[in-house]
Amino acid sequence: IAIAQQESNLGKKMPSENCHNAWGYGIHSRGTLCFNSWEEGIEAVMKGLEEKFVSKGLVEPSDIMAVYTPASNGSWAEGVEQFREELTTGNF
Repeated sequence: IAIAQQESNLGKKMPSENCHNAWGYGIHSRGTLCFNSWEEGIEAVMKGLEEKFVSKGLVEPSDIMAVYTPASNGSWAEGVEQFREELTTGNF
């Protein structure tokens, strides 16, 4: 959820109207990965995060950022961490 908040304001800013990709997952200079439904997107993104990051011990936003969005100056990880903290504490 924190990644979706950082990437698209929870789906408010997406590549196209029916893309169903609020996570910025698979969106890069070589193309845009879209999903047919939110369910498909959630399943694919969760599986991809597990395989590409969590299984390799990359669980902190700063560690994930190096692979997920390497061009970031650090603001991506800061935003994800802020949103994750807000979700955890309920302090929005």
